[in-house]
Amino acid sequence: MRGLILTTLIITALILLVRELSKLLRKQAVPVPGQTPDAQLLKRPGKGGSPSDPVVVESASVIEAHAVGQDCAACASPVSVEDHRAERRGERRLRVVEVKCRHCARRQLLYFTIRTSAG
Repeated sequence: MRGLILTTLIITALILLVRELSKLLRKQAVPVPGQTPDAQLLKRPGKGGSPSDPVVVESASVIEAHAVGQDCAACASPVSVEDHRAERRGERRLRVVEVKCRHCARRQLLYFTIRTSAG
């Protein structure tokens, strides 16, 4: 009986700890009121996180599926596509996808380029 009570107390303590950690992470991920929208955009490290290092794809039709397959850089939750546009940066043509986290609402930009048959 004593073991059951001890196990119950440990599980309860772990649940409370996880809840508190979740709250802390959410507080850190919430946009600050008064910030400009650009200041609220998260910078994603790695491939696709900047115009100078876009993800190379074979077709525009796979871009949004690839974007929603990424997790939020702030809280690792699923994201949804808010905007998908084509941009020209010098001689480069890029696809820019803005995604929004379904949990913390942070926005991120993902950059793609479409492989050409000559490239």
